[in-house]
Amino acid sequence: MLELFGQETISGNTLEYFIALGFTGNPAAVAELGAKPQIGPSYTKTSDKLTKVAAWWKESDEAIEDAPYIASALRDRGIYLLHKAEEAQVLSGNGTDPNMEGVLNRTGIQTLNYTAATANNNGTLAKQIFLAMSQVAQVSGFNADAIVLNPLDYFTLRTATDQNGQYFGGGYFTGAYGQGGVSVMPNLWGLRTVQSNSITQGTVLVGAFKPGASIFRKTGSGLRVEIANQH
Repeated sequence: MLELFGQETISGNTLEYFIALGFTGNPAAVAELGAKPQIGPSYTKTSDKLTKVAAWWKESDEAIEDAPYIASALRDRGIYLLHKAEEAQVLSGNGTDPNMEGVLNRTGIQTLNYTAATANNNGTLAKQIFLAMSQVAQVSGFNADAIVLNPLDYFTLRTATDQNGQYFGGGYFTGAYGQGGVSVMPNLWGLRTVQSNSITQGTVLVGAFKPGASIFRKTGSGLRVEIANQH
């Protein structure tokens, strides 16, 4: 999920930036020698501190002597778990130090509601996702480029059926209504769709990720593995 965002770097430990609050005024027809209406955006200045996500891994002397094992364990499990923790922070960190303020807890994020009990058969969830895509474009000026949702919500969408019991996304052997081949994990509404256990079931995040948001990492301080022989 993290790759959905722009990737940028920062040299210090705090990022200062401006948030656009809105736009005042509108252009209008002006008579000769008449006063032109003033227009322009309004901003507020804010800042975020960098957050460190870390863990330590204990192994025996014998295991450490097996360098290929240590390398594969860190690469296949340690780094995976680290990225999952980072993903959870980016999505839903509560902003209380040392946690970062996640996307879902940011002031000003748009919200839509749907009834989970009716989401499967009448397409309520799918419709609300499409409406969210439209509202992202209307408010931000950027077109939504990705959707993040819990695997169980994706299951709800993927197995939704019409009144005839036909799967909207295609069945076990063929596409919808027997047309075309099976697409096991199709994207929703043509947008890149990411399933993540880091987002709560019943919550779907729709956004203009790449053009509208970035993850900042400190220059020269990315993923780092240090080894010591002290407990």
